[in-house]
Amino acid sequence: MKRVLLSLGLLLLITNCVEKKKEETDKNSPEKVEAPKDTLLHEETAPLITEVDLSYFRAQGEAPDWELSLREDTFELSMAEDTFITPPAEPIVVESSNLKMYRIKKETSAVDIIIAQKECTDSISGQTSPYTVTISFKGNDSEEAKIFEGCGTYIGNPNLYKLWVLEEINSKAVSKSNYSGSEFPNIEIHPETGSFSGFAGCNRMNGNLFLEKDVIKFSNIISTEMACPNLNTEMEFLEKLMKVTSFKFNNDMLLLMSEDQGNVLTFSSSNKS
Repeated sequence: MKRVLLSLGLLLLITNCVEKKKEETDKNSPEKVEAPKDTLLHEETAPLITEVDLSYFRAQGEAPDWELSLREDTFELSMAEDTFITPPAEPIVVESSNLKMYRIKKETSAVDIIIAQKECTDSISGQTSPYTVTISFKGNDSEEAKIFEGCGTYIGNPNLYKLWVLEEINSKAVSKSNYSGSEFPNIEIHPETGSFSGFAGCNRMNGNLFLEKDVIKFSNIISTEMACPNLNTEMEFLEKLMKVTSFKFNNDMLLLMSEDQGNVLTFSSSNKS
């Protein structure tokens, strides 16, 4: 009996010691501190607004650096020392050489801009452009005019830059049977190189392109020399294409017109089966 009581007393003593030690450990333990919540307010990012370039012709050059932008409402010449902005002017056109000149005079300065359809190569990048640009700028406080030379490209209407399939010639619908029977005549315009390519009805074709706001001209047309039935209809299409001087859009249709409006080629941007 004594042994049992002694064992129970020893067990109680050990239990009390463990409880005291646990209490001391809890007192000495550091209090849990909650991590501060992020109180910074996240600012909403405004949507990025991209400025649309409305230029229909752009040019640039080096030594010294300059940039030219022709728009419907303004002409802008940016130079290292100055920026010349003026309302648009009517060009002096030399049809035989595909050259045009803008002569602009303000109270404080005068500018002559000559745009020639002559291939131009950038001396630094090596990139070629279909137009050579020469600019003469003279301020009233300058004794001599500054001459700027460089390369330029007509941007034209972006709606032109797709594959156009022939629908009508002078309001008369065409069919595959009028040509080789495989596909309709079509054209694709490449303003960055001043060229075009396409299919004339039997043969593949390409050539030079003169393009500006509402003016378009196809020249130096070359084609493959395949023999097909109905070659006369292909020749008719090519002859009318070479007479084209202007264009306009009618809904989703592209109309290519001769100067006297006597010839009209109507194209659709959708592929016909």
